[in-house]
Amino acid sequence: MRERAEHSELAAVRDVEVGKVTVVCHGWRGGSLYVDVEPVTEMTGWTEFRIVGVQPRMWWITGHPDVTTDVHGDCVVVRLPIASAALEFTPASY
Repeated sequence: MRERAEHSELAAVRDVEVGKVTVVCHGWRGGSLYVDVEPVTEMTGWTEFRIVGVQPRMWWITGHPDVTTDVHGDCVVVRLPIASAALEFTPASY
């Protein structure tokens, strides 16, 4: 799903591991990007997806204590346990 950011960035979720989770990008509100993750299986373990269309940078993340990000060129790779999470990504300073 693509959403226009308040600051003219497009955010799209890509490479979701189908069969593990569903991911919905709700777009930008108040300078933060909101993304919901729901498991679609009883499987345990980890999953990851990419957020493209955002300027790669450091992020403050709330919504799950074990979520991590890694910037790769033109995207942000998000890694978290397979679990329900309402994630909020807020750009941080370098």
